Amino acid sequence: MKQHGKIKMTLDKLAVMVANGFSEQEHNITGKIAGKIAESEARISQQIAGINNRIDDLALNRATREEVLVLDKRISRVEAKLGLDFKHQTRV
Repeated sequence: MKQHGKIKMTLDKLAVMVANGFSEQEHNITGKIAGKIAESEARISQQIAGINNRIDDLALNRATREEVLVLDKRISRVEAKLGLDFKHQTRV
C-alpha cells in the first residue's frame, strides 16, 4: 500500500522544528522586552529631566541664608528709626 502526500517525520526533523520554534519565540520575546526597556528608560529619563527642571527653578527662586540675614538687618534698622519695638528672631 502506497502512502501518497504523507511526509515521513523523523526525530531529527522534529527536533530541528522544535528548536526553530523556540529560537523564534526567544527572538520575539527578546525584541518585546528590549522595546519595553527602551520605553521605560525614555519615560524615566523624561521624569528625571522634569525633576531637574523643578530643582533648578526652586534654586533660582529661593533666597539664600545670607540674603535673609541682610534683609533682617535692614528691617531692624528701619524699625529702630521708626521707633518700633519688634523683637526679631532669626530662624535661618
